[in-house]
Amino acid sequence: MAHPIDLFGLQEVKPSKGVDECFDLMFDGHATRVRVDYETVFAQYKIDHFFLVVLENDFWEGTNYLFYLLDEDFHVVDRINLSATPEDNGFIQERRLKGSDLVFEKYKSGKRYELSIRVGGRVSYLLSELKYRSCFDFMKPKKYLELREI
Repeated sequence: MAHPIDLFGLQEVKPSKGVDECFDLMFDGHATRVRVDYETVFAQYKIDHFFLVVLENDFWEGTNYLFYLLDEDFHVVDRINLSATPEDNGFIQERRLKGSDLVFEKYKSGKRYELSIRVGGRVSYLLSELKYRSCFDFMKPKKYLELREI
């Protein structure tokens, strides 16, 4: 069962060293212990036993998105970045749930994406997926999110 929700928000906190802004991800007014440097909660969904929270940073050169998958205790299970590039700097438009998948396209890029959740996770990584994942701060043995162009 997948449906949009409106329970997550951001609360600014004192930034850590080397970071301009820092926010606590809040759920229904309570801190989740997840710190982010993104400015806006763009979209949020309850999908099966997970929360999918899409954060957005809009800046002069484009728009970056960070997809967080949280369990019901608000632990980060997986995350994927969709960063703006010079040839693909559009913002997300026309997003919709298709079963438990999130389908969307990026404005003026002609690119369509599908974000899927694997409930049991998967241990392997495809080379094409590595561009959406940071090797240094978030490579976990199991991945649950899969972002692909369609």
